[in-house]
Amino acid sequence: MRGMRRIANKTSYVQAREILSRAPYGVLSTTCGDGLPYGVPLCFVLSGNSIYFHCAVEGQKLDNLAHDSRVCLTAVIAAENCPARFTMRYRSAMAFGTARIVYGEDERLAALRLLTEKYAPEQGEEGAAAYIKAHIQDTLVVRMEVEYISGKDNYPTGGQG
Repeated sequence: MRGMRRIANKTSYVQAREILSRAPYGVLSTTCGDGLPYGVPLCFVLSGNSIYFHCAVEGQKLDNLAHDSRVCLTAVIAAENCPARFTMRYRSAMAFGTARIVYGEDERLAALRLLTEKYAPEQGEEGAAAYIKAHIQDTLVVRMEVEYISGKDNYPTGGQG
């Protein structure tokens, strides 16, 4: 991989992780069997060196992961058009790694709990447990093992996001 062109906008590793942690969604990029790129928005949660997301038990995303487990997840927490400068300000991060279906029940349930804590904290443990129990049969969990994280921030200090 080439690396970042505008190195002055590169964030620290810690800042890039913070962007990934705060992002409301990300776009997962995979490759179809015929080489066509495929990007799909999804909910995710960062935990340690792993990113977890859930999906249906079949679909294009899973077909692509079976073909090539290498993935990239891109997340943006702030974006602002600056027409007078012909540019865009943003805070974003990209995570690169490999993704595999989680088969262990303990890890699968833990990942679903992390997802419900991030996206529905007001439901509490009981509400999350009931929802997970009702949908566990038709839900797969995928773990992306993060190999590399890169972040970019071109807001002035104290800006949005």
